[in-house]
Amino acid sequence: MRQTMRQTHKALSWLAVFFLLVTVCLSNGLAATRLDTTFGNNGFVVRDFGSGDDEILDLAPQADGKIVVAGYYNNGAVKNLVVARYQSNGELDTDFNNDGIFSHSLGSGDSVVWSLALQTDGKIVVAGAANDGEHNIAVVRLTADGFLDNGFAASGQLLLPIADGVVNTYAVNLTAGGSIFAAGTVTRADASKYGFVVKTDTEGLPDATFGTNGIALVPLSFDAEIKAITVQTDGKILAAGSFARNGAAEAGLLRLNQDGTIDEPFGETGLLVPALAGTESALNDIVLDTANRVLVTGYVNNGTQRQTFVGRFNADGTVDSTFATAGFYRSDLT
Repeated sequence: MRQTMRQTHKALSWLAVFFLLVTVCLSNGLAATRLDTTFGNNGFVVRDFGSGDDEILDLAPQADGKIVVAGYYNNGAVKNLVVARYQSNGELDTDFNNDGIFSHSLGSGDSVVWSLALQTDGKIVVAGAANDGEHNIAVVRLTADGFLDNGFAASGQLLLPIADGVVNTYAVNLTAGGSIFAAGTVTRADASKYGFVVKTDTEGLPDATFGTNGIALVPLSFDAEIKAITVQTDGKILAAGSFARNGAAEAGLLRLNQDGTIDEPFGETGLLVPALAGTESALNDIVLDTANRVLVTGYVNNGTQRQTFVGRFNADGTVDSTFATAGFYRSDLT
């Protein structure tokens, strides 16, 4: 959801594949989604960024119609992060890093981008993970023309080490005041999981008033995954994901105060888990509408298959029962 509502941050292809969809109205007043055959090759662009597997994990459209994508490519030994920009017709934009593609290694091991956001000045903020012998949360900023922004953090890149597990930074969010939030999940060696949220200023310096040196770790007494975040008008942070309070993953919202501590009056001790009939569920994205209501999207297993859903909450965290059926629209997309 940052610019669009995505069911998941992950693309489902080993190649860097994406396509544009255009909605056309039918004579009976309904709408159908069809491939835009003016884009790429019959609506598709397929490009191999390296000698190994490639994957696009996030994308964002610019106001001028160009499309920025981010993910990784495998050079045969390790994964390197990649950011590319396409023209509206699907051709690489050669004004971006000279050939349309920025690739970079942040260490001796894998470097992967999971999420991106566009600043109003055209600069591009990406968040992911890097392994240089230890696991790091990674936040990188590029100039509008596709090069490392040397005015951000250390030569355009911020690495924050996590000592006890593998990092997946699934979300990045920009506030109107210039703060940058990144969030995700750490998986420990024993497979247990906890969430984290990072806050920096516009120049990539960790906010010392948030968490510990800019990092708020959220180790609960049960497994938790953070997949997306947004910042409310009062400065509180909503983190969306899944929480295994009773063993199985359940879709939920966790709210943090401006200093990164859990907002305990929200929901039950800071955690809101809506009643969704099913065996497991998760939230994958979140956005605020103009009325400050909270829109979420995710999936729920109905016992037979996973169904996608969209839900809406009021600003205080209560389910908006006026939306769809008791606050949620569920579909198996059949």
